[in-house]
Amino acid sequence: MTPTVMSELQKFIETLNKAMPGAWEATIKQVYIHGVLWLIAGTVFGYFCLSCKKEYERYNGKEEKDKSEEDTSWQTFITFAGFFLALFATISYIFGAMHLINPEYQAIRMLLP
Repeated sequence: MTPTVMSELQKFIETLNKAMPGAWEATIKQVYIHGVLWLIAGTVFGYFCLSCKKEYERYNGKEEKDKSEEDTSWQTFITFAGFFLALFATISYIFGAMHLINPEYQAIRMLLP
């Protein structure tokens, strides 16, 4: 960052501390809470994704003659559900990491409209 941007941010933080004491610390705590909640959501999505994988393997393990039309459609649904759950888990982990790695930036984003 350029020195001008850093000085403007420092002025903003000082003004915020004068106007609302404790707001900066409270916002930082809120950012940490959001980061942990994103990681928990990612873990839940990941668990359901692994559950879909186990169900897929259960249906995939059947012999071709034992499979019905319902099994094939269910297996297709499980495939797409697992893909989207894995995508949601990845996005949740990324957002959680963004909040926990750089909480000051996220706090500024929360405070500025």
